[in-house]
Amino acid sequence: MPPHPVIEVREGRRPGWQLALMGLAGVLALALIGSGAVWLITGTGDGRDAAPGGQDPLPTETVDASLAWEQPIPDVSDGMIDAPGTWVSGDQLVRLMPEGLVAYDLADGSELWTVPLEHHAGNCRASISASEDRVAVLQGMECEFLTVVDIAVGEELFTIPHEATSGIALGSWDHPAIVGDIVAIGTASGGSGYSITDAQKIWEPRSDDNCRERGYAHVDETLIALMTCGNVLEFDQGSLRATAPSGEDLWEWEFGAEHEGEPFTVDSVISTSPLVVQARVGAMTERPVTQIWVIDDAYEEIAHVVDFDPQRQLRPCTTNVLDQCRGAMVSDGFLFLGSTPEGEGNAVIAFDLSTGTALYDVEPIGGGDIKPFAVVHGQVLAYQLADSQTEGMVVALDPETEQATPLMTLDRAQREAERTLMSDVIGDDVALLWHNGAFIMVSEKYYSHDEPGTPAVLVYR
Repeated sequence: MPPHPVIEVREGRRPGWQLALMGLAGVLALALIGSGAVWLITGTGDGRDAAPGGQDPLPTETVDASLAWEQPIPDVSDGMIDAPGTWVSGDQLVRLMPEGLVAYDLADGSELWTVPLEHHAGNCRASISASEDRVAVLQGMECEFLTVVDIAVGEELFTIPHEATSGIALGSWDHPAIVGDIVAIGTASGGSGYSITDAQKIWEPRSDDNCRERGYAHVDETLIALMTCGNVLEFDQGSLRATAPSGEDLWEWEFGAEHEGEPFTVDSVISTSPLVVQARVGAMTERPVTQIWVIDDAYEEIAHVVDFDPQRQLRPCTTNVLDQCRGAMVSDGFLFLGSTPEGEGNAVIAFDLSTGTALYDVEPIGGGDIKPFAVVHGQVLAYQLADSQTEGMVVALDPETEQATPLMTLDRAQREAERTLMSDVIGDDVALLWHNGAFIMVSEKYYSHDEPGTPAVLVYR
């Protein structure tokens, strides 16, 4: 496949955030040396490798788990509550709730602390993952305030005004990403960045030309920036750029405005090693088709278009969120996606990223529905949904046997609670996590028509 046209990099095109990060590099290095800190992704909840958080080894024999504790959904007076934020810090489960950030003891569910969000309103976003046990939350009627919280101790570090997107969507599509000492916020009008140490803005949306950094992501301990040039719906050119927490440039993939004669949009970053992205190909007004691309090691062209069929496999990533890919797991050069349920269930499909082809299907044990949700110590974990006859199960996908191996069977008496919380494998509204032998299910969307006592959290061990 021929490479995309190379973007001409004009003098002055280097974004202000990179210059700011370079200036901070020396300060950060000294701080790291003095504190002995280590950059970690903790409690990602979006399918990234869970090993950096200091995970215990996976069980060598199947665990017959019981329900350790549960939490019901909050009261919903009318309509819906959208609470997209779930993290693990140490032995705490931290959730974004209507009243603020709430931490629970993973052992028994007791409430440990609450950080109130004074301006919490609307459907504002939070950082998908934490960095150094810190998360970023947008709040306010137009998501015009940025709050950073240390979730290890339950301390609000600061709340400062943020220039949110104006217009019909207000700021509800703005997303923060936090990496090291930097919080970056992507908006339709451009990106801005803040230093956590100083609680100060260190770069702001550019106004010198029509190029804008519209989105940021925290993937594989790097800050990823998506830049496009042109208007919101039809850009002329763009790039994905990765920067280390120290400010060091790692790589950049530049792309043109079309793929095989069709316009496209880069939706999400699934992996950085190799670089795997979800894109929508076709005009936005004409039902574009989701594709998955593997970018070559030189970050110059599309090496492979994965043999992905949106009619046969579940879309791995949430649209308009650069780093939420709960349906895609990458491990050891393979991509694992769930197939579309049909008949009596579905399967997990393994794709070889060196070729883009589908190699094999992993069928659920005894049939039913299955969803990959995490990579722990290099092993891909999947959840088999409970049905009316069979309890749910956590399994490991074994590439040697191309089969699912049971790690944990869930409390049989809780089948109905499981099925209420996780009714299917299609949606993205439930976070599934594995942490040191505990399997955690957290719903992040609640409705006024839900029955009282409907579970929002189930924790098994």
